[in-house]
Amino acid sequence: MNLDLKIVEFLQSLSNSVFDFFFKMVTHLGDEIVFIVVAAIIYWTIDKRFAFKFAMTYMFSALVNTLFKSVVQRPRPYTYPTVDSIGVETSGTSFPSGHAQASGVLSFSLYKLNEKKYKWLNALALFILIIVPISRIYLGQHFLTDVIVGTVIGIGIAIGVFKLFDVIGDKEHIYALYLIPLFLVALFVKNEYVYIASGGFIAFTLGYYVEKLYVKHDVNTTLHNKIFKIVLGLVIAFGIKEGFKVFIPETLWGDFIRYFSIGLWAALGAPWVFKHVFKNRK
Repeated sequence: MNLDLKIVEFLQSLSNSVFDFFFKMVTHLGDEIVFIVVAAIIYWTIDKRFAFKFAMTYMFSALVNTLFKSVVQRPRPYTYPTVDSIGVETSGTSFPSGHAQASGVLSFSLYKLNEKKYKWLNALALFILIIVPISRIYLGQHFLTDVIVGTVIGIGIAIGVFKLFDVIGDKEHIYALYLIPLFLVALFVKNEYVYIASGGFIAFTLGYYVEKLYVKHDVNTTLHNKIFKIVLGLVIAFGIKEGFKVFIPETLWGDFIRYFSIGLWAALGAPWVFKHVFKNRK
């Protein structure tokens, strides 16, 4: 712990307005918002199966992270008198880092999506993998061991899920249904992120199943249409995310309902709308 604490103190000794702004911005690359945007863009315009694989990996990783934190209960660095919380204090416990774990999942997924075709995308994946964990330490939200373990868990889960998808072949929409009871049982853990992950996972899994068998939206279309799909789809998704707060209380079940609705819109509602608007014309 002493060395962990000294590393946080050292990074914060370099603090200035430029670094503060930079790290407060890049740390959001590990947020759920980035996941929603990336997953939606891939699902609606590039490759539905890959997007489903990425979404399942991210939400399973989020569930694992929350369960780890509920067991370990490690205080965050800013609770120590020698460390500041630069920006908003993250609630909950510290080990392992959820942002670092998410960056591991996102970076690996971008690398696999790219398959070495574009160097800039590989560079972006590496940038996210490195800078998000560093930002969490600099901002006083996590220790070095938190981000190292989080990153390793995230990459490990991504590798495992991606290999599993290779094994099950074209029946991923069926096997994913078997994991729904796991997320329902997880709801006994009264945690905001568990309810968010569970709502999103269950809805996206059910929506993907129905979409694959019955809607069958073809993602191939013109660049103009793809841009339109992204804009329309994300506006509605974020409208659900924020708009539902007006009449649904911000409770655990309120979070579940909001993210269930977002997942169902992204996986099933949006493809159904796009299919009828564009009629699968390339």
